Amino acid sequence: MDELKSQAKLVLALFGAATLANLFSKYAKLFWLEQVSKPLLMPLLMIFFFVQIDNKKNPTFRLTLAALFCAWVGDAALLYDKTNSLFFLAGLSAFLVAHLIYIFIFRSSVVSPSGRTWSQIGLDAFPFVASGAILYGYLYTWLSFEMKIAVFVYAAVIVLMVYMALQRTGQVSSQSAKWVYYGAFFFIISDGCLALDTFVYGINIPYAGVVVMLTYLIAQFSIVRGLILEIEERS
Repeated sequence: MDELKSQAKLVLALFGAATLANLFSKYAKLFWLEQVSKPLLMPLLMIFFFVQIDNKKNPTFRLTLAALFCAWVGDAALLYDKTNSLFFLAGLSAFLVAHLIYIFIFRSSVVSPSGRTWSQIGLDAFPFVASGAILYGYLYTWLSFEMKIAVFVYAAVIVLMVYMALQRTGQVSSQSAKWVYYGAFFFIISDGCLALDTFVYGINIPYAGVVVMLTYLIAQFSIVRGLILEIEERS
C-alpha cells in the first residue's frame, strides 16, 4: 500500500511538471515544448488513475481509462489544428466521444431514483442549457454550415455531461460529487474559451491558450479524483 502511494505521488509530481511545462509553452509560444509536454499529460493522468485503483475489473475504471485515451487523441490532434481543419475536427470528435463516455459513467452512478419532479429537473438543467445556448448563439454567425452542426452537437453533449455530473449528488459521497461536478464545470469554461478563441475573429482573450489548458487540466484531474473516490467507496 505504501509503495502504491509513493508511485501515485511520483506520477502526480510528473503530471504537475508536465502541466507547468505545457502552460509555459503556451505562455511563451514555444511550440516545440508544447509538442513534448502535451502528449504526456493524459498518459500520466491515466497512470495516476491506474495505480490508485485496486479493483481493475470495475466498469467505471475501464470506461474512465477509455475517456482519458480519447482525450489524449484529441490533445494530439489539436496540436496541429492550425495546419489543417481536419485535425480540429478529429480533435473535436475525440473529445465528443470522451464526453459521451463520461455521461455514461455519471449516469451509472445514479443507482436509485432521485425523487425530483420534471420541474425540478428543468430548473437544474436551465443554467447549463442557457449558458450553452448563449455561447452557441454568439458563435453562430462566425461558423461555417458544417461547423454550425458540429459545434451544436458538441455543445449539447457537454451541457448534458455537466448536468449528469450534477445528478450524482446524493448518489455518491459529497466529496466525489463535488470533485466531478467542479471538473465538469471547468470543462465548460475551457471549451467555451477555446471556441471563442478559435472561431471569433478579432477577439482578444488574454493568454487564451494558458486559460484553455489550465481549466482543461483542472477539469480532467478533478473528474479523475472524483471517480477514484467513487470506485473506492463502492469496492
